[in-house]
Amino acid sequence: MHAPTSPSAALPAELPGLHDLEIVTCGDPGVSRSGQAVSWPARSAAELLWYLHAHPQGAYRARLLLDLWGDEETPAALGRFRVALHRLRAVLGGPQTVTETAGRYALHPAVYARSDVGRQAALLTGEMSAEVCQAALATAQGPYLPQLETAWVRPERDRLAALHQQLALDLSWQHCSQQQCDCSLRELLSAAEADPLLGENHQQRLLVCLSVQRGPVAATDHYRRYVRYLRQEVGDGPLPETQALAQRVRQGEAACHWRQVDRPKTGD
Repeated sequence: MHAPTSPSAALPAELPGLHDLEIVTCGDPGVSRSGQAVSWPARSAAELLWYLHAHPQGAYRARLLLDLWGDEETPAALGRFRVALHRLRAVLGGPQTVTETAGRYALHPAVYARSDVGRQAALLTGEMSAEVCQAALATAQGPYLPQLETAWVRPERDRLAALHQQLALDLSWQHCSQQQCDCSLRELLSAAEADPLLGENHQQRLLVCLSVQRGPVAATDHYRRYVRYLRQEVGDGPLPETQALAQRVRQGEAACHWRQVDRPKTGD
């Protein structure tokens, strides 16, 4: 679940002059210094920043020109790139902020680390405790670069969406193991809202959680919406196991595993 390794990993971990730099890529993207939004000298410089952030391993100039501006490596296009690169480096704090290694251009790791996604990646290098999952989800909230609809942003957007869904599911399981039912259900619902085609094992657990926490009617309503979505988007229905579980939920028979474990024995 970590961010891709940058080819600039051998460079110094820190750069001077970045302490007040903040790069937000999720939700409401922007760049600020000391809390003040930076003034972009040209849109091309901002476009170059977002492109390089979405490609932390770096990108060759020919691909970058084609993806960003639909240009071949003509003299005019190369001139435009040099100007955009110069302006971006000036905004970020100097020539080292954007590196060039073996023909690949990339944000310096210290610059990437000043972004919300970079900080999130740093949190996910150790043990995945509930606190870490919560902090990681809070660090980068919302869709990645939502102002962009170009093809090159989709792989990183999809990667982060899958990461956030997995974090929510991991957090839900950890809450569940501690019998923190409200918190577990909240994270399950968050994952299901982000991806209605969430795996049926998770959908089954969600049905049981809803039944226990909010009652069979709420669980059945969710199941009906899920069935309708499957038929409209996939042209299929739930697995037989899910259908059988939904029937038990409607009858009030589906019980949570933890509730079963803790249920007093008859005669106690």
